Amino acid sequence: MSLPHALLGVLDARPMNGYALAQFFAGAQNWIWAAPQSQVYGALKKLESDGLIVGTEAEGQNGLTTTVYSLTPEGRTALVEWISTPHPPAPTRDAFGLQALHFDSIDPQAAIAVVDAYVAHQRKLVEEWSQHRDALAAMDTPLLRERLKDRDPAEHERIARLKTHVFDGQIAQAQARLDWALRAVELLGDDPHANRAGRAEAADGPTPGGAATGHRRTELPNERMSRAQAVAHLLSDLIVSKQVSPGERLGTKEELRQRYGVAVGTLNETIRLLETRGLIETRPGPGGGIFVAAQPAHIRLSHLILGLGADALSVVDTLEIRNALETPIALSAMRNARSRNIARLEKLVAAMGECADNPAEYLRRNWDLHQAIAELSTNRLLRTIYISLLGAAREAVREVVPDDEFRESWQRNLQSHIDLVAAIASGDPHRVVQAVEAHTPVSMSLSEPALAW
Repeated sequence: MSLPHALLGVLDARPMNGYALAQFFAGAQNWIWAAPQSQVYGALKKLESDGLIVGTEAEGQNGLTTTVYSLTPEGRTALVEWISTPHPPAPTRDAFGLQALHFDSIDPQAAIAVVDAYVAHQRKLVEEWSQHRDALAAMDTPLLRERLKDRDPAEHERIARLKTHVFDGQIAQAQARLDWALRAVELLGDDPHANRAGRAEAADGPTPGGAATGHRRTELPNERMSRAQAVAHLLSDLIVSKQVSPGERLGTKEELRQRYGVAVGTLNETIRLLETRGLIETRPGPGGGIFVAAQPAHIRLSHLILGLGADALSVVDTLEIRNALETPIALSAMRNARSRNIARLEKLVAAMGECADNPAEYLRRNWDLHQAIAELSTNRLLRTIYISLLGAAREAVREVVPDDEFRESWQRNLQSHIDLVAAIASGDPHRVVQAVEAHTPVSMSLSEPALAW
């Protein structure tokens, strides 16, 4: 991709002045193609001289004159031709990869510090790209809103999904780089002698200053997971099986690192994973270390019990508000659904039907369906509120446990979603309202704390 074509692509959505374009490339667009301000102005000048854009004087802020650039027919043709033509990949220039290739030449701890900085950057990218991807999915970025004004409404969802897909790819690549970098930390920090000593100590008795381990497992599972995930799996098993109690000290970071024979960076990632799940907490100072967290509150959702990492009452409130919006969301989706939209909803329902033995996956696919229904609404405020509520509920859930009747009831629940999609496809408002009423859970209630992860 070249900067001139990136500029043409932006100006294809709406006219902009040079300052606005420079700011734009310092924001969202630089996640795909970065360019300093000096290059933006130079490229605009050349595009104008080539007749691909035209500058028009207009009144800007404070009464000052500014030049607003817009695409010419020739510029539009050049953009379409460029998009339609295969281009060879750019030469590989990976500065971090080049550094990593020579990590054997420096102290391992110095190399780990370099990797830690790289990991932090990749996490930041994943977070930023995920936010932008969600905004695109909701058709709620300034440039996309402008672009959609001149496009057939029937094409809006497809356009948003194509753009969302780009950032899905960016997120996947960053996550893959992050996982790869964490493996580098393990390779740099692994000490076979320390591994054997740590495991022998853990098997024989308590570690100095830490909790007694008895005969608890310290051998990492021989599964296709990173070492950080493997240690997290072992510690999760301890907590879930109640071999350790809420508030019990598991040890310091160094004690846990030696116990499981892993590198510092690996253990830090393990701690991050377990803290995200709400299973442990870190306490600083004398007598501090890693402790089993207080167990989450739970709510009942039909025949599923949801363990929460957030305040249970807040989540109940969130889900109750979301339930109140189900009817307007479904009616709005009905008014805007096209055959391809219905086909996608039917595919999501079919995916739910494959999860009779996996309650957590069933709930995830259930909520995927509801988000897809909400995305069909053209009421931006309603859509954004609903999806935000759904996202808050997703983030709060730390465990999904079926009750004894889930196996018998899931088919009824699945049928209610099949009926909801069929009602939306029918275009009959009365039928949609009935389907929503039949689908919405009768109640949600707080349940007694119970640990299952």
